[in-house]
Amino acid sequence: MPYKGLSLKEHWIYFRQLETQFQLFPGDFATDEIRILYTMQALQGEPAKAWNRYDIAHGIERVTWEFFKKFLLNLVKDPESRALSIAKDYALARQRPNQSVHDFNAYLEQLECHQELYTVTQQINNLILRLCKSLREDLIKVQSLPDMRDGVLALAQRLEGATDSRHRHTDRPTPTGHMSSRML
Repeated sequence: MPYKGLSLKEHWIYFRQLETQFQLFPGDFATDEIRILYTMQALQGEPAKAWNRYDIAHGIERVTWEFFKKFLLNLVKDPESRALSIAKDYALARQRPNQSVHDFNAYLEQLECHQELYTVTQQINNLILRLCKSLREDLIKVQSLPDMRDGVLALAQRLEGATDSRHRHTDRPTPTGHMSSRML
């Protein structure tokens, strides 16, 4: 599969697939150098050109796999812009109409893994505060929430299933920027 380095999503998916392959065949990918050489074959466009320039100037004998991934990631978007973009996406993240709690949680976790670490309590609060209004209100009413995010997720999924039609609404900004909640 070719790697063109066109987006953060492409980068994360591509390298996750590679890491899975490396885990499936550890004997074939025992060193960082082998992993890098294997991956170099798929580089296209600017990532291929930039890495070739680096390789010619420095060689890959002492380059780690983590450095290689970070090098290519920084070609997609510089670290400062990337951090701002992820923080913005996280701050604006809200459960979409007809998006399951599970899918929304996966999206939040993807954003969180590229930010500073959050405590479990912060992760739970961030999940609850970004869910649709009626589901959020139902969770806030619970006397004692589970201590782990997975437990809160399971509870939210049960509530979502029990009152599915109530939670399928839109939370859209109005022209004044306020959120409106309308049933579909």
